[in-house]
Amino acid sequence: NIYSFFVQDFDNTAHTGAAWNGIMVYSSDHNKYAVGDKVEFVAGVKEYYGLTEVIDVVSSQKVGTGTVTEEVVTSADIAADSASSEPFEGALIKINDVTVTEILTYGDFEVTDAEGYTVQIGGSDAYSYEPVVGDHIDFITGNLTYSYGKYEVLPRSDADFGAIVSVVDDEQTVPVTYKLEQNYPNPFNPTTTIQYGIAKEGLVKLTIYNILGQEVKTLVNTSQNAGVYKIQWNGLDNQNRMVANGIYIYRIVSNDFVKSKKMVFLK
Repeated sequence: NIYSFFVQDFDNTAHTGAAWNGIMVYSSDHNKYAVGDKVEFVAGVKEYYGLTEVIDVVSSQKVGTGTVTEEVVTSADIAADSASSEPFEGALIKINDVTVTEILTYGDFEVTDAEGYTVQIGGSDAYSYEPVVGDHIDFITGNLTYSYGKYEVLPRSDADFGAIVSVVDDEQTVPVTYKLEQNYPNPFNPTTTIQYGIAKEGLVKLTIYNILGQEVKTLVNTSQNAGVYKIQWNGLDNQNRMVANGIYIYRIVSNDFVKSKKMVFLK
């Protein structure tokens, strides 16, 4: 929402972590501040259709800067229809290793973890990812909000999505040999897709290196069944920082198969 933003108290000694420390601010002051600004408000607090908000801001001011860190939570902690989600409302949280299980209306979609807990993800123009049922997502970061009777995570940008692995849905795609295709587009900015084929079930590792041979990003490091897969890379390294312009090497290792190709990132 262009008239709202989220704030979180990272210095609260009474309640450490994300629980009970985040809230949404509804105010025309939304464009005065940047991520990391410390802000003081004189305002009211109201429950609006189940969502607690800071409203009627009389005054606000920047009083410093701080470090914004997300808290890793389980999908059970923030399940879409669970009362246990309320302590995390408004907070910046992160869930790991989820799979897209249902596409909803208005860009929303649901993801489920290995234990079967479901989390709703809010659709937004802030990111470009278009979910497909079956996609496996390394992690999703965002603020937890409440809308139409359910809790949902609102990612802030493409950087809030980890590596996304898609299984190509085609009866003829189970390969008889291993393959690593050229990424597309290439050169790319901001994202590119890498397709590869696995002829036999086993551990698959797909890694990106710079031209010095230093590891930049691990995209895949898990066991996979035989099949054809696609994965997107958004130009972020293992520390979630945007990489520099230049040539990068992507390398796949699975069983006895090893293959590398070059790609170019241009800002």
